[in-house]
Amino acid sequence: MDQARGSAQTRDAMTIQSNAVAVGMQRPAGTEPGYTAYEAAKTQLLPLLAHGSPRQRLAALLMQPDFSNDGWHQALVALLLADGGRDPLLAGQALNACAQWKDCPREQVLALTAQLAGEDARLQLLRLAISEPDAHEGLWEAAAQATAYVDPVRLQWAAWLEVTEPLATTAAQDHRRVVEGLSVAHAVAMPDLNTMKNRCPAASQVNDRVLQCRQLALLMAESSNMLTASVGLLFLRRQALSPAEAEPWNQLYRQLSWQAQLAAPLMDAEAGYPRQMARLGERAAIAWLLRQHGLPLSPPPHWQPGQPTGY
Repeated sequence: MDQARGSAQTRDAMTIQSNAVAVGMQRPAGTEPGYTAYEAAKTQLLPLLAHGSPRQRLAALLMQPDFSNDGWHQALVALLLADGGRDPLLAGQALNACAQWKDCPREQVLALTAQLAGEDARLQLLRLAISEPDAHEGLWEAAAQATAYVDPVRLQWAAWLEVTEPLATTAAQDHRRVVEGLSVAHAVAMPDLNTMKNRCPAASQVNDRVLQCRQLALLMAESSNMLTASVGLLFLRRQALSPAEAEPWNQLYRQLSWQAQLAAPLMDAEAGYPRQMARLGERAAIAWLLRQHGLPLSPPPHWQPGQPTGY
């Protein structure tokens, strides 16, 4: 597969996610009616969260308008250290933060996340990103041999709903916390594309590395998160040795794209969707949403991603 096609597939994968979260998933805008009341309620809740459980303190950090500085990254790592490496949600957040903070205590973070990462390919890849070069191959093999790629969106979203329940005093307030929470959950879920791109170039023959890439891509393609699944399919298509071998992944990609495009205009209006997403995961919640509206889960035979759905 040439570079242009690989770049096009990367854009395809991003398109699935943008379609899936385009409606109702931005942080509440300052011009929306009731915004001031929502921010006032958050101001009252923040001190309670900031002195609560590790997940409550995480929610307080994620409510900050700017979560890209060293102080914020340091606070996320501190939550992992305080938790002792028991919570996979905190582990994933801390590993992401550690990769962006030059003074991160990497050895301590790696030690605390080793047991949690065991069978989780995502955490193993995040650990690889902050490890010394001589550990990369072992962590890559651990990721390829894992049994799951745990969905960070579902973890983050379920935790957000639980700890921000005090904000849901009215329907309008509940809607705003849902909008903000979904924005936060998707913002922290981006897969590590660099490691996969560097280690999984287009395949010309089957070898051990190709088999590892395929196994890891299969785990990602089975994820309950739309973006992770689409990235997994991207790499399965990239690793295919022929058009015939790529065809099943192309068809599954078409189906994900179809569902994402159909669901995007419905998410904001369907009150039950956010909690279905926390309970089932994003892909199953989108299928539930389409069934609620009597819409087909599979596209017509000649439909291609980006084309109008006709609904």
